Amino acid sequence: MNPETLDLPLSNLVKKPNNSEEKTPAIFFLHGYGSNMNDLFQLSQFFPDKCHFISLQAPNPVMFNGWSWFDLNPLNIFKLLHPKQINSSQKKIDSSINICLDKLNIDPENICLFGFSQGACIAFYTGLKKPFKYKAVVAICGWFSDKYFFDQFDLERISELNIFVGNGNQDQRINIKMAKTSVENLSSLGIEPTFKEYDCGHNISNNCILDILKWLKNIGFID
Repeated sequence: MNPETLDLPLSNLVKKPNNSEEKTPAIFFLHGYGSNMNDLFQLSQFFPDKCHFISLQAPNPVMFNGWSWFDLNPLNIFKLLHPKQINSSQKKIDSSINICLDKLNIDPENICLFGFSQGACIAFYTGLKKPFKYKAVVAICGWFSDKYFFDQFDLERISELNIFVGNGNQDQRINIKMAKTSVENLSSLGIEPTFKEYDCGHNISNNCILDILKWLKNIGFID
């Protein structure tokens, strides 16, 4: 099935389930820095075809036809240069998801944010601000600092959010120590994320996909 597009605040690709008469789960892909909406969209082939798949493109252009959710700090990736950029991107993500809920036959109780690298970072912050809105957050090769947006997190319901964190032990961009620090920062908020380490670099391995599928079944997101 050829992908569709919707009139959203963010450029997008949409793949509808084969049978959309019933409300179905939805996975929203959030790509990494310098990539685009085509990157993670291809992962939809590994998931049950009864899901909706929506790949959102970050709003800020960077070189070589890439896009970003916010500016990176090359000296310290845990220190955000412009935190307001995350808020701006999140508002566009939220608005895009709300429109998708209105236009597509999506089960509002089964929404997953799937982010890679910088997309994983913004998936963390987006999910923690509105944990009631998301069934799951999948964050691969990303990072999270608890020094930002603490006053915006829904601390009363934050423990309800299901979070899967995966990282390669050979990742030279987000090294395994940074990944484990992110998990510690999440745990400090009262969350118990599932963490998996893989023998790979800055990418999503086949074993990681298999673990994500198993995890999504365990939390009741898919059958």
